[in-house]
Order: sequence, then C-alpha cells, then structure tokens
Amino acid sequence: MLNLMAMGFTGPFVMISQVENKEMIGQAYLHGIDTYIHKPINRYEVVSVLKRVADYLSVASSLDSIRRLVQTLENTKQPTATNHEPTLEQKARQLLLVLGIAGEAGTADLLAIIRWLFEQEQQGRSIHDLPPLKELYAQTLQRVYKEEPLVQKEIRAMEQRIRRMVLQAFTHLSSLGLADYTNPTFEHFAPRLFDFEEIRLRMQELEAGEKATKCRINVKKFLTAFYMEIKNG
Repeated sequence: MLNLMAMGFTGPFVMISQVENKEMIGQAYLHGIDTYIHKPINRYEVVSVLKRVADYLSVASSLDSIRRLVQTLENTKQPTATNHEPTLEQKARQLLLVLGIAGEAGTADLLAIIRWLFEQEQQGRSIHDLPPLKELYAQTLQRVYKEEPLVQKEIRAMEQRIRRMVLQAFTHLSSLGLADYTNPTFEHFAPRLFDFEEIRLRMQELEAGEKATKCRINVKKFLTAFYMEIKNG
C-alpha cells in the first residue's frame, strides 16, 4: 500500500486479513486503509464493500468535476482571485459539526491541540507517536498560561472536557450506526476514530436503552485520527 501511495496512487484501499489485533488494525486505518475485512471472507460483505467503494469513487469524481467547473467560472469572473483553500481550523470545525460535537466545551481545547500538532509537524516531528495525554495537554496549555501552577491546575479540567467531547462523538457515531449501518458518516469515521468493537458494544448499549457506557474510549487514537482526517481531507 505504501509503495502504491509513493507512486502516486490516490484511490481507496480495502484490506483483507485474518489479523485481529486492534492496534494493528488501527494503524492500518491511520495509514490510509478505507475498509478492513476480517477473514474468513463473507462473499456478501465483500460485494457490499466493493459496491460502496465504487459508489464513493463515482460521487468523488462527480464532485471533483463540479469543483473544477466552479473554479473555472470564478476565475473567469475574477481573474485576480486566488484559490482559498480551507484552513486546518476551518476543516476541524466542519468535522466537529459532522461528529455532532461542535457545541461541546472541549472543542476549543481540541482546536488548540490541532494547532500544536501542526506546529510539531512543521518542525519535522511525527504526530503518530503522541506523548502521554497529560504531557500533550501541558504542552498545549503552556502557550496560554505562562505560570506552571496555572498549567497544572488547568490540565485536569482540559482532560475532562476533552473526554466528554470524545465520548459524545463516540455515542453520536454509534447512534448513527444503530439507525442505519450503511450511513456514510458512520462507515467512514467510526472505524477511524475509535476501536470498532467498542462502537459495536455502544450500539448494543443504546439499543438496550442504557445511557451510561462501560466501553473503553481511546482518546489518543481519536486525537491522532481526527488530525490526520482534517489534514488529508
């Protein structure tokens, strides 16, 4: 897959494997896998996945043609206009809306983390191996609070806001999947932002009418995948 991407291939990847290790599957999604199919292969599942990918490519091609047409018309009307690419923060805000968490208190914290991650990459550091969450929060907060006692005091509050926001996104995606398993938002984001087995458990909880959850939420995976999504989206 990486060799094909290095050669310029930009299409989606469907991975078929008997590997069940959650961390390895998560890494596959982070590196660009569109869909992961467990062995033994179910013919109907494979056909369904390939049909969805084909439909996605068809829609993406149509949207790309529309974008080029609109851009051509805008350039014709305004010869001196520049192409205004959405900023990373604008993409982040749009994704927050999609995930149903735009109104959560932790969104400001998330945007601050996104800016910090972008700066780290600009300095040549990899964001695939994030520091422990408390250290990540401290690094982000040091840009706002210059005094160490204030940073330490705010870390706990930031941690709680982020976790509540991530839990809300987790529940939102689970409810979408429960209502319609083929929902495109659910299909795309659920396995990328969270461990899919935990998503399934949350769907069962929601179906049983349980408001609280016993599912494990991997906040670090969510933050990494969220950043990669808006960066590459």
